[in-house]
Amino acid sequence: MLVARVLILVLRRGLRALEESRERYVWSKVVLYIVWFVAFVAVLAVFARDLSNVVLAGGLIGFGITFVLQRPILSFAAWLWLTSRHLYRAGDRV
Repeated sequence: MLVARVLILVLRRGLRALEESRERYVWSKVVLYIVWFVAFVAVLAVFARDLSNVVLAGGLIGFGITFVLQRPILSFAAWLWLTSRHLYRAGDRV
């Protein structure tokens, strides 16, 4: 975890060179999540001797969540497509 914190500090200093604060914020969050994910996998690899069972459990949980949330995910994807294409405007009758 100490290595993750040091890596985060180094990358944040490098991200300060970016001009826009919004872009800097987004990149810092992306880097933060990637570092924590790598640290989590490293810790998991140390404590779990056989990662195949962990990967299988994660896949099954992901499949279950996707199956249960199929309708909301599809509705959200359709909303994203409709708003990105600007097919409807305020005041249009649908």
